[in-house]
Amino acid sequence: METRTSRRALRLLLFWGSAGIGLLVIDLIFIQTNLSLPSGTPASPPPFALTVAQTLNLLLLAFPALGFYTLAKGRVTTKAPFVLGGATLLAAWLSGGGSLPALLQGAVYGLGVLGIAQLFYGGRAPSTGQAYRSDLYTTATPAQPDLSSAVDGPLRLRALLASPVRILAGYGAFGVHLGIGLLFLWIATWFGATGDDSTLRDRIAASPWPWLLPLVIGLTAAIFEELVFRKWLSTFLCRFTRSTVVIAFLSSSLWSLTHLQYSVSPWYLRIVEIALFAGPVSYWLYKRYGLTAAILGHFLYNAFLVCCAIVQTQGLQSAWVFLTLLLPLLFLLHRDFRPAPPK
Repeated sequence: METRTSRRALRLLLFWGSAGIGLLVIDLIFIQTNLSLPSGTPASPPPFALTVAQTLNLLLLAFPALGFYTLAKGRVTTKAPFVLGGATLLAAWLSGGGSLPALLQGAVYGLGVLGIAQLFYGGRAPSTGQAYRSDLYTTATPAQPDLSSAVDGPLRLRALLASPVRILAGYGAFGVHLGIGLLFLWIATWFGATGDDSTLRDRIAASPWPWLLPLVIGLTAAIFEELVFRKWLSTFLCRFTRSTVVIAFLSSSLWSLTHLQYSVSPWYLRIVEIALFAGPVSYWLYKRYGLTAAILGHFLYNAFLVCCAIVQTQGLQSAWVFLTLLLPLLFLLHRDFRPAPPK
């Protein structure tokens, strides 16, 4: 049973999530931004920024290498890393149109997720041989208990999404992301920022299954980025500092550098948005409500943006793709994800 503090924390999250939905209603009725920046010529990042981003992307290849090593040595001890890695591989492949390059890219993402998931949720500590904590949804701050208690041992798939509380927390996180994104969009538009969404529209037009894109694009980014920049990076930075503010902004800044491919002007717009706004909020959601809520909120937000792009490209007859946002609720109906009855 969740503690009273946990229920209060969930109500607070749902309140701010509802406020984000309210900002969406205001935008649709009064401001009418079409949830995108005004069209304009994108600015190219300077060479030093591209160099830093490319270096970071090269460093991220360490995670697929870890996943390959773990798989080759037969050290995957539970099925959860296989499921998370396999889901990421499949999603990345489908989001790329089912081509061979997309399959290779999906293998990179999938191996990376498998390696990190095994490291934290199925591995053994090298020095002690003790199992790592398998808490996709625990916090590191005792004064702020999470929505579920932590457990030791291998990660159980049932513990990932079985609880209605964690599902609700994910939807609350989505509302918070939506509100932050809209506020930044309004401010950026007021200051004259512009963007070009033709890349996403072309991707939708070229895809053999555009109706799948909200699911697969959202899933790939949510699982990989939350595991790397929230779970692993925050754990790594804790070795050097205990300041949550420093960890939040350092991890957010590094995360922002992986988004330089967006066609916006000024070129640093996404860096400012993620490093100063979306990133710290994501870190707070992770620390306060756990990684499951962070992954769900990230997935729902990305899926929502892709759904909006599909409707803008194909018309209102394709509005049914917004049903993708209800998919997390299906986990509650599957017998394998229902909480076990009390003995």
